[in-house]
Amino acid sequence: MLAISAALGEGAGAVKVYHDAGSKLLCGALSGEVELTRRALSVLSKSSLRASRRDLAHARDEGVLKQGYLHRRDDGLGGALVRLGLASSKRKWHRLHNGALYVVEDSADSTTAEERKVCDLRGCTIARGTHAGGATTAGVLAGAFAFGVVKPDGHRLALQAENDDELIKWISALRRSTKLAAAPQRSAAASPNVPADAQNGPLLQLFVADNPVCAECGAPDVEWVSMAVGCALCVDCATIHRKLGAEFSKLRALWLDRWSPLMLKYLHRAGGNARANAVWERETPSGWTKPDPLAPAHVKEQWIVAKYVWNGFLGKPGALDGGDDAPSRALTRAAARGDVHALKVAFANKGLATWRDPSNKHRTALHVATSAGAADAVAFLLLNGGDVHQLDDDDATALCLASASDSAVEVAQLILEHEQGDLW
Repeated sequence: MLAISAALGEGAGAVKVYHDAGSKLLCGALSGEVELTRRALSVLSKSSLRASRRDLAHARDEGVLKQGYLHRRDDGLGGALVRLGLASSKRKWHRLHNGALYVVEDSADSTTAEERKVCDLRGCTIARGTHAGGATTAGVLAGAFAFGVVKPDGHRLALQAENDDELIKWISALRRSTKLAAAPQRSAAASPNVPADAQNGPLLQLFVADNPVCAECGAPDVEWVSMAVGCALCVDCATIHRKLGAEFSKLRALWLDRWSPLMLKYLHRAGGNARANAVWERETPSGWTKPDPLAPAHVKEQWIVAKYVWNGFLGKPGALDGGDDAPSRALTRAAARGDVHALKVAFANKGLATWRDPSNKHRTALHVATSAGAADAVAFLLLNGGDVHQLDDDDATALCLASASDSAVEVAQLILEHEQGDLW
């Protein structure tokens, strides 16, 4: 492990990583356990933390998909008082299994505690809360870490997780449970993964068929996609990716989010686990072993941080030698060819999508890819720091350089969709 650190010029010191809010998180030395989760997990109760670590074992042995503390944020007068801060929410231990959500009435740690069914999840929809507006104007699903179960009759069960990571896990587990309740006999013909975005369902199913396991640990039932990397992820590894921040990984939920058909086509043509790992796992140094689905969370985290933050498994592609700006030059050359694999290699080796080539009117890789009509290259650059507003020496943006070819129509649509932001 120290060999990787020395090769990267980091020594054995701590590495600074930034999450999506821009705050600094310090991770431990390479020889120690990674400390990225400390702040996020500090708000979890000890019982929820133990339960989170045992979820995989429970899912295998007892069929329990998720368990932990949840706060109830109901409709009606009681819920309104909670949202106004005049009353406290009901914090109780919940368990998710057999297609239903249960609350444990007695002791959270007692194996003989009585369970009471809160709701049957058959036919229910899982809705994410929102921070938009104030708590009184945005409704019962407003506020931090809020989500809800919407029953077929329209009644809402409003809940609140203990932090962002638990929110992701609860939503994913509830969504998985609703699908299992609707299709108890799981088979390929039954299509248990029913996307919220029905219009793009076939493209989503195609991506999952090509990438049925997590790119990081091999766990089945993938539910997330790292758009920046282009790989499929399980819930646990998606949680770790999310902690790295948007600089390293941008996440979308396979079955919960709306999707752009253009992005799904890009993922099918140029994304996927095999293509991503051919770059970020090109050479695994001695002493490292890829985690399996049942590996502890800190082991998976060490692997993912070493892979994307320290770039420990890239090898040494000689084509990128030749100065500090060599990776950025390689990025621009790959963009001109529309070579997404070469783009990924250059980007992983610190090539900058915003670098301006002094030998070509100070154009960026995005300028060059757009001019070439290379739609997949444009999509990759937009997902990895490309700036559509950068100007070249002719005061032209990337969109201005779109050629009159057929592929330029898709390129223009990609850029405009990216600017709208709702599907990216």
